[in-house]
Amino acid sequence: MPSVQLTLAEREIVKVVLEFLETRGLHISQLSLERETGLINGMYSDDALFLRQLILDGQWDNALDFVEPLRNLPDFDSRQFRYLITKYKYFELLCIKQEPGPMQDNDFTVEELVECLKDLEHISPSPEDYRHLCALVTLPRLSDHADFKNWNPSSARVECFTKVYPLVTKFLPPPGNMSGSMQALDNVSGHASNDRLLQLAAKGLFYEACVDYCQGQAVRDKSVQGGPKLSKLLDCRTKLSSTDLSLVSWLETLSLDQFSLPFEQKTLDLKVESLKKPKLEAQWTEQILATPIKPGGQFPHAAVPSAKLKSAEKMSRSLVLPSIASSMTASGLALSI
Repeated sequence: MPSVQLTLAEREIVKVVLEFLETRGLHISQLSLERETGLINGMYSDDALFLRQLILDGQWDNALDFVEPLRNLPDFDSRQFRYLITKYKYFELLCIKQEPGPMQDNDFTVEELVECLKDLEHISPSPEDYRHLCALVTLPRLSDHADFKNWNPSSARVECFTKVYPLVTKFLPPPGNMSGSMQALDNVSGHASNDRLLQLAAKGLFYEACVDYCQGQAVRDKSVQGGPKLSKLLDCRTKLSSTDLSLVSWLETLSLDQFSLPFEQKTLDLKVESLKKPKLEAQWTEQILATPIKPGGQFPHAAVPSAKLKSAEKMSRSLVLPSIASSMTASGLALSI
């Protein structure tokens, strides 16, 4: 019996899922899957991957430093790049300042927030834009504003990279040859696009319907006389087996004349029932300040420094130094006794 070989790479399946998660705005799940698998869906150079990870890890100052060599190039919009990075950093600082916790209204947080606003005053596209950013300070919570009702750090960071990437694409072009890191080479080998998961799901349902229809016609089943009937994605079906190749095998037996028969083309009316996402309840400050999970030895994750916001670092030092001083005092007392 002749066989048909089909090889599926799980890394490609992961990329298809990553594209679906990103296009549906499920960025928390997307970034978690990226970190757990070490895979990224997209055509990026090593430099672009590194910049992307800096932003996704909330390394705002490092992201600005990374593009510093481009600052004086005539085609690089340095002002817009700096504005976007500083603005998204400002949003996270606002979240930290407003959420209950040790960083709420902390002097260090307020100090860094003021620094951001000073920068934004000079680089905002318009005075109206700057006034809008200033007005956010008066909110009890960032999510109280209509534009931020579904805000979370993961989605905001993905959005930030999506906006800054067009500004640097010309200078950090996607790889066009077989050079670079393994991650860059993996990107060259292919990435999911054009809603590939939805494509495969729809075509899979069509294929199942065609198999059922042909089998029904072969046994003169009257239930298929009205034409193929589409099944549901979650219908309970038997596991994949050789019988699923029956339609392909049958088509191979047809003469060439059969394939030239005229037919009426149908129009696809695809309707997707969108998922209604719940409003997430979380302490986003913990997510912002947490050390991200990194797949060991994987670029670009392993190359990104583990730095915190300046206010968080100052807060840590302010807690550590008194602790050290008190320990030394206690040790001195013990020695004198």
